[in-house]
Amino acid sequence: MPNIYSGSSGKRYKTSFNIEKFFDQVLNAISSSIKENDVLIFFGPGETKKKFGNFFQKSPISKNHKFELVEGIDSGGEDGIYIFTKSNIMKEIMSESKLATVSSIIDEIMLRANKKSRKFTMGFEETQKANQFGAIESLIFSDKV
Repeated sequence: MPNIYSGSSGKRYKTSFNIEKFFDQVLNAISSSIKENDVLIFFGPGETKKKFGNFFQKSPISKNHKFELVEGIDSGGEDGIYIFTKSNIMKEIMSESKLATVSSIIDEIMLRANKKSRKFTMGFEETQKANQFGAIESLIFSDKV
């Protein structure tokens, strides 16, 4: 997906910025990446996400896609994405998705590993032994630690 620069100068300066033209560029960029019935999630600081949500609802693309507007993520860029991926809101929205399931499992594993829980194994032998006892609830495999 390409970077799309709004050309807006922020709140301090009055400009003749046309936000609908910018929103149209954003819709054109995302329309090539989304599949039918995908859910679009809008979050970030300020009121622009609401304006974009309203613009999206009026566009033809909204007929095949629904969207979620997320409040409470007050950072933009990578920080905002990181905060969103760790939030309960993301888990609620994506509760059926594979990404949310894996994220929850990894969070639980990290918690158990940090507490040195006996309900956590690492390594082939320990995991094989747990499997022999039928004690595996979830298994994560990684060739890097």
